[in-house]
Amino acid sequence: GGGGAAAAAMRLFAHAFCLHVTHVSSFRMLFERADAALGLRGLGAAASFDFPTSSPVEALQAAVNAAGEAAGDGLAPEEVSKELPRAIKKAALVVTSLAKAG
Repeated sequence: GGGGAAAAAMRLFAHAFCLHVTHVSSFRMLFERADAALGLRGLGAAASFDFPTSSPVEALQAAVNAAGEAAGDGLAPEEVSKELPRAIKKAALVVTSLAKAG
């Protein structure tokens, strides 16, 4: 991939984003199941959790575009795209490890 701090930051961003999407989607799934069983919404149980209104893909595109503009070297979309397959695998390993630990 490309060298330099901006490229490294974009690769790191890909990993952080994958962990974030995993967390949000897992929480949403668990919350929906718990809500169906216990009526959690009526209790305000997730009032402090901000459910994303945009899709994860739209959020990723917006964040990568903003980061690319800030970096100013045009590497952002390419670096994130190249790193996403590795990031997805590593996020799955983290989640699987945490699930087994519980």
